[in-house]
Amino acid sequence: MGTVGNNIGQKIRKARIEKKMTQEELANKDFNRSFLSQIEKGLVKPSDRVLSIIAERLNLPVSYFCEPEDPDKDDGDAIIALREAKHLFEQQNLEKAHEILSKTLKLQDISPKYAGLLLKLQGQLFFEESEIKKSLSSLKKAQIIFSDYKYHHELSATLNLMGYINNQIEQYDYAIHILQHAMRTIEDHFVLDTILTLNIYYNLAASYLGEKDYNTAISTIDEALPLSNHSNNYYNYGELNYLLGCCYKGIDNFTKSKQAFETAIDQFVIFNNYYYTGKSLFALAEIEKQKKNIELACRYFLKAYEEFKELNSTIEIEKTKLELLNLFLKKDDKDNILNFAPYKLEFVESTTTKITLSYHLTKVYHECGYQENCLIQLNGLNKMLMDVKRKNVIAVKDLIFYYSWMAHIYLYYDYLYIGKKCLKQTNSLLRKTEEQ
Repeated sequence: MGTVGNNIGQKIRKARIEKKMTQEELANKDFNRSFLSQIEKGLVKPSDRVLSIIAERLNLPVSYFCEPEDPDKDDGDAIIALREAKHLFEQQNLEKAHEILSKTLKLQDISPKYAGLLLKLQGQLFFEESEIKKSLSSLKKAQIIFSDYKYHHELSATLNLMGYINNQIEQYDYAIHILQHAMRTIEDHFVLDTILTLNIYYNLAASYLGEKDYNTAISTIDEALPLSNHSNNYYNYGELNYLLGCCYKGIDNFTKSKQAFETAIDQFVIFNNYYYTGKSLFALAEIEKQKKNIELACRYFLKAYEEFKELNSTIEIEKTKLELLNLFLKKDDKDNILNFAPYKLEFVESTTTKITLSYHLTKVYHECGYQENCLIQLNGLNKMLMDVKRKNVIAVKDLIFYYSWMAHIYLYYDYLYIGKKCLKQTNSLLRKTEEQ
């Protein structure tokens, strides 16, 4: 490939000599003389962060060094297209953003850097649309360009994004491989971007957590926390502590887990991050529930519920309500059960748990005189039982119990036809057990 960023390197060398500075003086403690020598020879392309440090020390604007690396390439159209596509992405006008990117990528006079940046944004758009294969394909092309032309900062950022996406699709082993590559690039080429480095640490720890390699995840976070603390990056500090809490929870070290979640909450509250505050409170509630501290678990779940309500996050709200329902049932707290109704049982993964909760809700509604709610819940229970009966996924004795219960309630409310049908099912199942 020859030299890269040769014009930038020559300009840095010329400015340094004019300022009568040695390479050691210009590099100072941020990077070593050897690295600066490679930049000046055009063997390495400096990251934006490195270039800003050099420009500041030479008392020159960054723009002084940023001439197009290829005089035959004009990136004006690509720069405008990238800016417009990013704006459209933020506005969620994905179709128009795609149109601009596709059209611009067909141009012949784009420099490698902007071709890579356009492909990277295209990958982000595809990911937003859940087009995972297309997303990773675009990002892979960007990775190859950034690697070939030694754009180390852009390469690290692209690898980090690829690692994050692989985490989302639970390809943790491959995510670890990619993110380790990103970290090596950061370290080997002195990419001075603290936020990117912390994001890579976070995603790498999340990969280890996904693999249930809790100890490696903890050691990865322990490496990142001092960097976050030293740089006063409190938001990343909160995210890392949240992840640390999850890791310690995974190995049942509840003391350290609680400490990490509480530290995370302190940071998230500062930034009004309702989602992660809620997630941390939810995790604390699960710990107390596991320790059978029902009252404290309830308090944490209630706090998490309030945080999720601020976001109007339906899934998180309903999952928290279901956790509260389980605890209210254990406490026989009918008032709160009714206060938080209705409950969306479709968010319960286990069919048997769903049936159990449905039964308990019909019981509470019936005992409290909520006839309409009771019948709605009862109809849902009836449908679930017909389904599991066909699939043989529930014990016959449990089916007998539920059908006899439904027969009793339907007949009580004078729904004679369906009540008699449930009674018939009960008798049929009883005869089966007698025959066996």
